[in-house]
Amino acid sequence: MSALDQPWNIGAALARGAAAHPDRDAIVAADIQLSYAKLWQIAQAFALNMQANGIGQGVTVALESRDLIASVAAMAATALVGARFVLQNPMTGPEPGPLVVLYSPDRPEPKVPDARVIQMTAAWSPMHTAVGPDTAAAFAGASDAEAPWWTIHTSGTAGFPKALILSQRIAYDRSVAVAEDFRGAETRFCSIFPCYTRPFFVRAMAALVNGSTILDAVNPTVLAGLGANLFSGSPRLIQDWLTRWQPKEK
Repeated sequence: MSALDQPWNIGAALARGAAAHPDRDAIVAADIQLSYAKLWQIAQAFALNMQANGIGQGVTVALESRDLIASVAAMAATALVGARFVLQNPMTGPEPGPLVVLYSPDRPEPKVPDARVIQMTAAWSPMHTAVGPDTAAAFAGASDAEAPWWTIHTSGTAGFPKALILSQRIAYDRSVAVAEDFRGAETRFCSIFPCYTRPFFVRAMAALVNGSTILDAVNPTVLAGLGANLFSGSPRLIQDWLTRWQPKEK
């Protein structure tokens, strides 16, 4: 069974979106516009490069990036190859199995003991990694629907860090459950949560599973021009965001 045969696979959900509405906006910023078809190409190119680096089932990928497109593509690619996924932060680890830290060029090289550290360079893009119509058929996906996929670390408020481990099925089912919020093409979603945080990924998955558009911007004027109509953030983040961008008194 390939990843595309797994109905709960997050990467396969992106593939279905690319097949159903290839030209629909998947990610849009002030200076870039990615369709579902293009984002699917990028995710496949990332998955191919992961495979070339020995990343697959039994391997944990820790992601260090502030680049929204690279972050979303890497998340989907781990699902396609069946690797485990975690956000690189001070609480990460120890993780089960071999640990590979992937980082994008916008970040300094992480120093993580007992881990392979790999930069997701421009060579990971579809411009340099050939993606064909049959590429995705070779992606193994997870070993089964309940296989551990995403490790979510908590703040350790009880005195020590804890972790919640989700399968792809749980992540997919949660995304489907919020379809009323992410109403397909009519929803253009802005996350006030940064793209390197758990709340962002939860909602980014939901947006892509339900065929919505993710907006990579925070300036209200830009967002208005991009048609933003769904926002997500904690009360404190929203307050800080509104304070930062309120008109200055003359």
